[in-house]
Amino acid sequence: MSPCEDLRPLLDRFHDGELSRRARARVERHLAACPACMAELSRISALGRELREALESECREVDFSGFTERVMQGVSRERPLPFGERLRLWLGETLRVYRPVWLVSAAAAAAAVLLIALWPAVPTNELPGEKAPPPTVANGDSPPAEAPQVIIDRMEYAGERSMIFSVSRNNTTVIWLYDMNRVHPGKSEGDEL
Repeated sequence: MSPCEDLRPLLDRFHDGELSRRARARVERHLAACPACMAELSRISALGRELREALESECREVDFSGFTERVMQGVSRERPLPFGERLRLWLGETLRVYRPVWLVSAAAAAAAVLLIALWPAVPTNELPGEKAPPPTVANGDSPPAEAPQVIIDRMEYAGERSMIFSVSRNNTTVIWLYDMNRVHPGKSEGDEL
C-alpha cells in the first residue's frame, strides 16, 4: 500500500481534530509532500462548510417562538398513569437496576427461612413421638388426670436416700437423691418408701 492509501482514512479525523498528536504530525508531514492528499483535505473542508451552511439556513427558517409553551401544554394535558402501571414500571426498573442486590438478599432470606425451619424451636431431650411430661402440680392441687409414663430397663437401689434407673431407648440415666426429712419429717431412714 502506498502512503496515500494508508493516510486517506485519517483525513476526515484530521479535519475534525480527532487524531492524537503523533498521528496528526504524521499526516501533516505527508500533506506537506503530497498535493493529491492536500486536494482531498480541501474537498473534505468544502463539503463540511456546505453542510454547515445548509443546516444553518434550515434552522433560521424554523419558528421556535412558543415552542416551550406548546410543550408545557402537552405535558400538563397528559393524564398520569394509573397506580398499578406506575407500580409495575417502578418495580421493573428497581429490579433491573438492583438485580445483584435483590439476588443476594433473596438468597440470604431463603437461607434464613431454611435455617429457621430446620432448626428446632426449643431444644428438648425428648425423642420424636415421646410425650412431654405433664405440668407439675403446685399448692397441693390434685395431680393431672394422666400420669407420666416411664419405661425403666434397669433400677438399682443404692441405699437409704438414692435410687438409679437407666432407660436404654434414649440412653438416659437418672439418679434420684431423696431428702427424707422433707418427705417424712421426723424420720431419717429411706427404707419406708
